Amino acid sequence: MLRLKDIMLETEMIGLAEKFVKAREDYFVEIETADELTIGGNYYFGLELSIGEICEVKACVVEQLGGGGAKTYKLKIIECDEKYAALIAQTVNPQKPGEKAGAEPTWAYGLKQTNSSYAVIVNSPAGFFTAEHLKAVAEIAEKGYGITKLTHAQRIVILVKPEQLAEVEEKLAKVNLRKGVIHHGVRNVRACAGALCKWSKNNDAIGLSVEIDKKLYGFSTKFDVKLAVSDCMRNCSESYCADIGLIGLDGEYRMLIGGRGSSIPFRAIELIPKLPKNKVVDCVSKFIDWYVSVANERERLCKTLQRIGAEIYAAKPENVRNEIKAAFDKLDSPVMRSGDSTSEAARMFEQYLRGLAVDSIRRNFTEVA
Repeated sequence: MLRLKDIMLETEMIGLAEKFVKAREDYFVEIETADELTIGGNYYFGLELSIGEICEVKACVVEQLGGGGAKTYKLKIIECDEKYAALIAQTVNPQKPGEKAGAEPTWAYGLKQTNSSYAVIVNSPAGFFTAEHLKAVAEIAEKGYGITKLTHAQRIVILVKPEQLAEVEEKLAKVNLRKGVIHHGVRNVRACAGALCKWSKNNDAIGLSVEIDKKLYGFSTKFDVKLAVSDCMRNCSESYCADIGLIGLDGEYRMLIGGRGSSIPFRAIELIPKLPKNKVVDCVSKFIDWYVSVANERERLCKTLQRIGAEIYAAKPENVRNEIKAAFDKLDSPVMRSGDSTSEAARMFEQYLRGLAVDSIRRNFTEVA
């Protein structure tokens, strides 16, 4: 639960909001203050949102949690500034009394831009939009800044005005569109043209992406999880640069894990050579469950694999470790340097560690296949 200190509490409106609306969920905050608050009393204060803006809220005191010099009270937010109603959840977790709120990813909704607009990223598995979808997006954009942006992840970014944020999500929902995930969750599933392309043999990247999205949309993870589906070895969706990549092989898929783009890219490693397409969704889901169970907080999959591989390497006899390290040192070339000046040999050794980790878990997932 969010805990606030040293904030100004007023029994009258403080004037930041032009119009109040009821809170969409049961939001609770703890406030530490030297003031004596009345149980059941209503108070107004400015709540700093995750985007940096101040939202005026009206809250009711539910109970006193601690006494002494600085008292702590639990308050329930009952109304808030209409402009920011959709953004409260990014700052205060929705929580019912006596219940622990379920984990959620960070949503790509209401991200403040340098031109004072707010970005809303639309979830779109395989970048697939119908004419009805595009009409709805165009309507929202027209009322905003008149601008949209296509991203590498095959999503659409709409730049809107702050007063639109209270209604954009609802307008998207009317045409079966949803806000996207930006951090700590399963991101948009990237895909090629799939069955529409002549090179796709008995596979359907678009349909598979939609099925994965249905299963895993909004699934919270330790860090970002990016997925890419390519229906043939041409690899148009850059599946080797995704946390989980799939490459079609005539009715089956090769499953790859641990890839990354970035300034220092990592090539994904094969986990399963041939996965029947009717088992892909369950296998991807099982693998993400494994990642969530073993990863450290804010640790991307490639780093999780590298850490596990380092533990396996450290358990080898010293003479074996020395031989392996010496073999990689021979591969070093002074003219080959990565983006952070790390030697190419060191990068190859890191990939070797990730490979050790993949080898250690492969059996758990080939049984699913």
